[in-house]
Amino acid sequence: MKEDVDIYLLQEHWLFDCQLNMLNEIHFKYIGIGKSVDTGDALPPIQMPRGYEGDPNIIIVSLYLPCKGPTNSTQELLECIDQLNEIVCTYSNTHQIIIGYFNEDIINGASSQRKKYINDFMQDHELSSNETGLTFIHSNGKDATAIDFILYQNKYSEHIIDIQKLNVTSNVSDHYPLLLSVLHHQKKLNITKNSQTSAKTFNKRIKWDKIDTGKYASLISTEISSTKCKIQNREDLESGFNTLNNIIIKATKDIAPNSKKEAKITSDE
Repeated sequence: MKEDVDIYLLQEHWLFDCQLNMLNEIHFKYIGIGKSVDTGDALPPIQMPRGYEGDPNIIIVSLYLPCKGPTNSTQELLECIDQLNEIVCTYSNTHQIIIGYFNEDIINGASSQRKKYINDFMQDHELSSNETGLTFIHSNGKDATAIDFILYQNKYSEHIIDIQKLNVTSNVSDHYPLLLSVLHHQKKLNITKNSQTSAKTFNKRIKWDKIDTGKYASLISTEISSTKCKIQNREDLESGFNTLNNIIIKATKDIAPNSKKEAKITSDE
């Protein structure tokens, strides 16, 4: 660009309202002003159509497939996959699809009709997953097998930042939670400082069969009853969630302290 030119006119840029700021990035000595393709009815970034280079809408499918053992469990699983197949066939060309979990070791498990049906479904739609280690906890307290997975489309693999297993202190399930980090462009929420949690967690497996669960429930109930929380907007919802999370963490620490009491040392003198 020649700096002796005062005004440049740029046509057919096809920018959306949330992208007009990019005009200011062309040259540091020029101010960019433009009209977007959605002027008058601005779209959020997550709704920009792919034809204009926007990120696709995301569909998150959370499913609980039947466990092994019960009568007709295999047939019920196959029917669930058939329904899932219809969803993916309908939206795979226009949406980014995230799916989990499967109640089946689809990567390293023994061969079975259940596993083959899921693997065939993944192959048909070019879906992948990442190994995160053992995710199911046996009743004896030991990690037993991997039956929790998150699937994503291969064509969006560059959007998948990480899939990891979390060791959450307050987790009462016999499954580890999985955390998916995905790259997706959208406007940042205006969250106030009061809505941000400052609580610190502690890494410790809680032996729920050896603690007073009645006291645990009572502590949480008491704290919730004394908390005044009005949900009127999205920021209030975020703040309320963090408040509830802090209550659970505090109750967990009260019934299962992080550190052991120091033994008293006595002297013979």
